Amino acid sequence: LKVWPFGDYKTKTEWCRANAQKVIPKNRMCTLAIPDPVIRELLNTAIRDLKISDQLENINIFRDNLTKNGAKINYHKLMRTGFTWKEFGLESGMEIRNLESRLISACYIIIAIFTGMRFHEIAHLKVGNKLNWETRTIKSNQRSKNIHFVKSMTNKLQSNPTPYLWQTLPIVKEAINALEIGLSWRRKKDNNVYLFAAKNKTSERISQA
Repeated sequence: LKVWPFGDYKTKTEWCRANAQKVIPKNRMCTLAIPDPVIRELLNTAIRDLKISDQLENINIFRDNLTKNGAKINYHKLMRTGFTWKEFGLESGMEIRNLESRLISACYIIIAIFTGMRFHEIAHLKVGNKLNWETRTIKSNQRSKNIHFVKSMTNKLQSNPTPYLWQTLPIVKEAINALEIGLSWRRKKDNNVYLFAAKNKTSERISQA
């Protein structure tokens, strides 16, 4: 069964050009701004989804207990004991990946909005606040103020990845800590050092998988 959702238009580009609210010429280089209401909704949803890390932490503790001494999880055998994923608010274990994806998206949104970091710079974040976070105290007029930074690598203008600091807000540290907790199971097998750990290649970050 093949479906063409673009009606009488011969290409996707034709449909986009005809239905877009604003058409930008190909030779015009610019960065489009996301409308403020959209940003607010994205950010509010992302902040709410940080709580997913608590749910994943409980699931990971449960799975850690099942795999003590190198044992593998036999989910079919586990179900015969009367266990159901409803104990963790899930219909099935397949929903765990969905939770991880939601948490990754939430943390990425928060970090990107409050730092301006590019994708590769965010994906290069390492686990551990000593490697990804720094707070400096600035004194002025007999007052002290803490300035917060995210630590990662950049190669925008450099031929090789170079250490760099991005000034940010404390909410970003909450996002970093939430993702470190939520994706701990992904890092377990191969001692993955990346905050945004890949799903299937546990030694790599999401931009490499």
